[in-house]
Amino acid sequence: MEKETKESGISLFDILHALWKNVILMGIIVVAVTVLGIVYTYGYVTPTYKSSTHVLVAVSPNSSSSKEGSVDYSNSLKVVQTIAELVEEDCVLDGVAEKHSDLTVSKIKSMVGVSVSSSSYIVTISVVSTDKALTKVIADEVAAELIAECDPDTGNEAIKVLQVTVNQTSPATNPTYNAPNKKLYVIVALLGGIVIACAVVFLKEFMSNKFKTKDEIESATGVRIVGEFVDNKENAKAKEIRLIDSTSVYQLEEYNTLLGNIKYANIENPYKVIAITSSTENELKTTTACNLAVAMAANGKKVIVVDLDIKRPTLHKAFNLKRTEGLVEYIDDSISYEKVIKHTEKKIDVITAGPAVLNSLVILESDHLKDLVAKLREDYDYIILDTTPLSVSNDSTVAAKLADGVLYNVSINQAKKKLIKEHLSQLNELGINVIGISVNKIPRSSKTGYYYYYNSYKDSQIDNSPAVKAANTATEEAKDDSEKLEENE
Repeated sequence: MEKETKESGISLFDILHALWKNVILMGIIVVAVTVLGIVYTYGYVTPTYKSSTHVLVAVSPNSSSSKEGSVDYSNSLKVVQTIAELVEEDCVLDGVAEKHSDLTVSKIKSMVGVSVSSSSYIVTISVVSTDKALTKVIADEVAAELIAECDPDTGNEAIKVLQVTVNQTSPATNPTYNAPNKKLYVIVALLGGIVIACAVVFLKEFMSNKFKTKDEIESATGVRIVGEFVDNKENAKAKEIRLIDSTSVYQLEEYNTLLGNIKYANIENPYKVIAITSSTENELKTTTACNLAVAMAANGKKVIVVDLDIKRPTLHKAFNLKRTEGLVEYIDDSISYEKVIKHTEKKIDVITAGPAVLNSLVILESDHLKDLVAKLREDYDYIILDTTPLSVSNDSTVAAKLADGVLYNVSINQAKKKLIKEHLSQLNELGINVIGISVNKIPRSSKTGYYYYYNSYKDSQIDNSPAVKAANTATEEAKDDSEKLEENE
């Protein structure tokens, strides 16, 4: 089987998957931004109105040409442009401002716009204002002041030289709605919401301080990945720890792979006592411990799981055992070695935590516990120690010193990169051997290549095939007959 292609960079598929995974979040952001845009457009933006008027500049032939009785067209347009520039000059706007006590020249200048037609001698004066009635008044007044300024009898001396006549062609138009373009604002808000939603998802998924892929974990930590477990939504919703079926080859597959990697990680000095920890809670630490034990037992090994998470023990719940008569009572010499070991239907032995204690380190640092582990080494092929998460307390580092190596659990999109690196560095400084990292909650879409195809096909086709169902039924019947025969004997 070909080796799975190594993940590198961010592919288009990763982006599409991230968007689809966060489609609800994106929808909320798009709706929120669009609603804000609508509220702003219709509730807060003050509409403006526009009124325009036109003045005709009549250019005298002598004013633009040295040849008497003729008109130079290009020079005439320059004359018209000069007249247009007067519209926004103080000499014209001062007269308008004097008629309105609440308006200044600068305020009027911000309201007035002027343009010149390139094919005629018409100057268009436009006024934009939030006051609908005022726009028409100001437009007519500006036109009147411009005409007065160009009057050859009383107007500007400099303008007289141009020998022009300026007349308003008609009164200013009735004010019309100018802005904002409400439809455009809403469309922009919608598009802006989509852009913002995509940016948020990108930052959340690809700029996060949490690991997104197993290869990213291995690259950042330098620790080998020994176990890979896809995200099982069904297990995630379940409150109790779900044990795999030891008779199902397919359910055992991932844990058999983990067991094989542990077994061959150090052939000369095999790992017999294995501590399992993680950085934070809810990283399936106990689930891994229990199901790894199931895989070991299914492979004919004698295995025992010890609950060293004294503060928050959950191992007893996984095997439906009582918490008492456990490790704490054994350390206190309240129960014997034979009594502290509980046997289960899974052919796995378990030592539960026992009752709660104020100081768990008293238990974990006791010589009695060291002697217990030494005795277990003689009686079992594998001893699995379920310890506390490293961010909860330093109990796990104390417990890990009892083991040959530590299996470090990491969940995708959960523990922070910095925290994981610090904890692995801490274990290294304490001289605790890390066997490898077991990665869980891997999104199914990230399991690319043959591996994902094989598992997807296996889950969707093989498990439900009539042939396998018939074979499983036959196996169960044969098993029952065998058990009945043994009972009769």
